[in-house]
Amino acid sequence: MRVVTGTEMLAIDRYAIASGMPGAALMEMAGYRIACAARQWLSELSGRRVGILCGTGNNGGDGFVAARYLRRWDIPVRVFLVGDPARLSGEAAAFAQTWRQSGGDIVVVRQVAADLVETLNMMDLLIDALLGTGAQGEVRQPMAALISAVNKLGKPVLAVDAPSGIDCNTGLICGVAMQAQRTVTIGLPKLGLLLYPGAAYVGILAVASIGFTKDHLAWREATWPLRYQLTEDLVCSWSRKRLANSHKGAYGKVMVVAGSAGMMGAGALTVQAALRSGAGLAVWAGPERLWSVMAQKVTESMTLGLPDKAPGVLTLQAREPLQEQLATCTVLAIGPGLGRQPETMAFVSSTLAECGLPTVVDADALYVLAAESAAFSREIRRPWVLTPHPGEAARLLGCTAAAVEYDRVAALEKLVERWQCTVVLKGVPTLVSGPDMPLYINSTGNAGMATGGSGDVLTGVIAGLLAQGYSPEHAAAAGVYFHGVSGDLAAEKGSAGLIAGDLLTHIPTALSGWEQ
Repeated sequence: MRVVTGTEMLAIDRYAIASGMPGAALMEMAGYRIACAARQWLSELSGRRVGILCGTGNNGGDGFVAARYLRRWDIPVRVFLVGDPARLSGEAAAFAQTWRQSGGDIVVVRQVAADLVETLNMMDLLIDALLGTGAQGEVRQPMAALISAVNKLGKPVLAVDAPSGIDCNTGLICGVAMQAQRTVTIGLPKLGLLLYPGAAYVGILAVASIGFTKDHLAWREATWPLRYQLTEDLVCSWSRKRLANSHKGAYGKVMVVAGSAGMMGAGALTVQAALRSGAGLAVWAGPERLWSVMAQKVTESMTLGLPDKAPGVLTLQAREPLQEQLATCTVLAIGPGLGRQPETMAFVSSTLAECGLPTVVDADALYVLAAESAAFSREIRRPWVLTPHPGEAARLLGCTAAAVEYDRVAALEKLVERWQCTVVLKGVPTLVSGPDMPLYINSTGNAGMATGGSGDVLTGVIAGLLAQGYSPEHAAAAGVYFHGVSGDLAAEKGSAGLIAGDLLTHIPTALSGWEQ
């Protein structure tokens, strides 16, 4: 599903109206959708009293329409207007007048007094129609005080388009934001509702259709970037069927260079994930001293011992024998658990410089890239997929992890520009992009996946999809999506004790929709 900023959605709305869609009809349908969502939620709650908090803009207009429908369905409604009634204009003013003419009352809120808070506390459901997607800059009084008061009450809150106080362009909080349990956003999902910290205030997000045509929703200015939320429909549209008469050679061979003394699990998880995600063959390559142990851990894959030194770390002498074996491979995955010894780093650097295969670069291999960034030209586009977490991204960019987290989209754009390849910026949500690629925003995964080895599994999944012939763009985006689905399946009986190995067992089930 396409994702837009709040500013872009406003332009789409104007485009639709200029194309002949009446603005009043759009607001009427938006209010109806909100009322339907409220009625459905009330069926799950113990009471039926609804309080609608309206601002003086179009978001408030949606609230007035919703009030009319709810009262038509014999649901007790009280409407509160925060701001000067004289500031109502256009369709919002017209629908406020329609509400009054139908016998509805509007309580004008000029300050947040104790009696107002007590009245709101008597409601069974509150609808937030204060600011919507237009919020930018600090929320003003008395609206800021009202939002804080409602948050303290802890009542069920349904947000119209966006919880008030979230910047829908960035996900940043405008001083204070309404804590909603459910949000019905109009037309298309907004970027700021999917990015933290704003995403923490959204609750369950639903997208409501209000009559925009496909042409309206597809329209964009030439300068707008394309963004998509990763959904099953989108990801599965990229899949290719596995033929009944195929063989292992048809699905590629992954070389996994990973693991060292004390970190053998990283290599085992990566190579197993590559196989679980559909690669026909996989080879673990690592320190010779660890070969016998690894051969027992990963019996379904081949193993290759490379020149090393005690206690079990790769040296530069591993370069030539690895290059010989890479000639028979389809994909390289390198980095998990390799360590950062100088000789190992030199080996990784030379391997990345010489290998022309599609390559997933993770963990300690990313450390090498950061340390030797000048050695890799900005002009060359590489068939790589980089998979940094925020700390690794910060090292690659020469900034702090806090700076990466403050604006994850901008950080991803800088990584793509610097490295000229597909980049997976891990986190919540994980973001994927690359040269001439849309921005993909993941919708799967859970907090239980915050465990050691989860990233190694992701590296293997992406490598396995690359081996089957998928482009770096689709392998990375689909890999992120199905990695999250695997985590969600593993967490169905609880997420706190989830370990990376649990994801491996669920990868085939996660991929079942892809295969079909």
